[in-house]
Amino acid sequence: MKKQKSSTFLACLLVVTMLMTMLCIAPYTASAADEEETPVFTSGDYQYSLSDDGSAVIVKYTGTETNLTVPTELDGNRVTAIGGYSFESCTSIESVTIPKGITTIGDNAFRFCDKLTTISLPETLTTINNGSFSFCEKLDNVSVPDSVTSIGNFAFQECAALKNLKLSNGIDAINDFAYTGCESLTTIDIPSSVKTIGQNSFAHCNGLINVVIPEGVTLINTAAFSYCDNITSLSLPNTLETVNAFAFCTCPKLMEVTVPDSVTEITNKAFGYRWDSDKWDYLKVDGFVLKGYTGSAADRYAQESGISFVSIGISQQPQPTTVAPTTGEPTSAPDPTEPGASTTVYFKNNAGHTDVYAYYWPKGGHGPISWPGVAMTKVKDDIYVIEVPAGNNMIIFSNNGSNKTGDLDIPGNNYIYDGSGWSVYADAPTEPVTTEPTEPVTTEPVTTVSDTTAPSTEPTTAVVTTQPEPEYTLGDVNNDGEITITDATLVLRANAGFVTLTTTQIKSADVNFDGIVNVKDATLIQKYIAELITQF
Repeated sequence: MKKQKSSTFLACLLVVTMLMTMLCIAPYTASAADEEETPVFTSGDYQYSLSDDGSAVIVKYTGTETNLTVPTELDGNRVTAIGGYSFESCTSIESVTIPKGITTIGDNAFRFCDKLTTISLPETLTTINNGSFSFCEKLDNVSVPDSVTSIGNFAFQECAALKNLKLSNGIDAINDFAYTGCESLTTIDIPSSVKTIGQNSFAHCNGLINVVIPEGVTLINTAAFSYCDNITSLSLPNTLETVNAFAFCTCPKLMEVTVPDSVTEITNKAFGYRWDSDKWDYLKVDGFVLKGYTGSAADRYAQESGISFVSIGISQQPQPTTVAPTTGEPTSAPDPTEPGASTTVYFKNNAGHTDVYAYYWPKGGHGPISWPGVAMTKVKDDIYVIEVPAGNNMIIFSNNGSNKTGDLDIPGNNYIYDGSGWSVYADAPTEPVTTEPTEPVTTEPVTTVSDTTAPSTEPTTAVVTTQPEPEYTLGDVNNDGEITITDATLVLRANAGFVTLTTTQIKSADVNFDGIVNVKDATLIQKYIAELITQF
């Protein structure tokens, strides 16, 4: 279809910039200055550069070995690192042995080695960088030595055959999207050294059944275990503090979760929700039960979400209350109409909502209003406004409860959210926004006059005006005329619940035509950008 350019707002969104960097799609191309500063040497099937200490860094492999052992030396120089993209798309390799002495595997080093089944990692290895083994679809077993202290984002993304994963005792975090799409993964051994589990880290791991989060973990981030269709049991540790949005969303067989009293924050749709592709919305899982402590974050989450809650005791956590300065008695949130007691925020309705609603609450607490919140006031065109009472710093925009954004931090007064991020609203009035009362509409009585003229026998033709369907190109989700890393990023952010796509964007993003926009579509867009496929 013919493409029409439209401007989109993604410029100042830091998280998108970070995510674009992590995806590492475009192969690294050295500049002329880089080539002058870092000479590249050839030794047999290897190209390498020299580090400041004289050790060799492999930058390219041109051979066709099936069972490959990486050399310990090249031209008498000891090899200490495998550089970024150096073995990318080497389709002959079935097994790799990385010898002692090598400490680093670079970005996307073995990406798209689609016949690779086995890797042997040395005890000298400390760093596995972003995307190092991503899209190695036949890789079926990985044991990460304890010497490894860092495993990057997307490190094993879409390793569809990976069944067992033993992680290093030296890591303190499982990074974002590290094991997304490892659909055969049945067991994961998360060490007690891990403190945080990153966003989408195990999303779409359909082989997982029993998940045990060990003591020591404090944060399970956004969509970490989303779309894990076969998880039936989950054990959470007493060190856990935060479960972010969609963490266990669309785990339809997970019918019961017990939340420890250590948890102080559970955000949007973390438990008990599933994606319904027919209604294109998240619905509650029938029969889901959340167990926890009365007065705890689990109790508040269940009340706000309308999910069944079973108390197993009384929470020892401090209860969120607002205390009046004079009497010391608890009181409700400030009246939003009180001067100086609110923050004005705006919403640009790019999603085409018919009933724009806002739900707000204080972070770590629960809202002074019930879901789905209150209707926003239309300012002009597709711009809506709401006065958020003081003390509330989180907000969700929705279509009267459906087609919702994720949990959003309110950045300040007179900011506008457009579906991609916040910015200062330049057209915001300096005076408080007021809505003029509407005069009641009165209808004058209609007098019927008898008409002696014979009714016309001529047929009446109704004129129907239809709006043409917006044009779009598959994969160009942000409609800027190009298919780039930004489009893959936008799909991932929509899948994680950070943004809501328009109807046209959904059609553009669903590149595998399965009726669902998810990480599989983002993967195909990545492959298209990397020229591994030529069409969707």
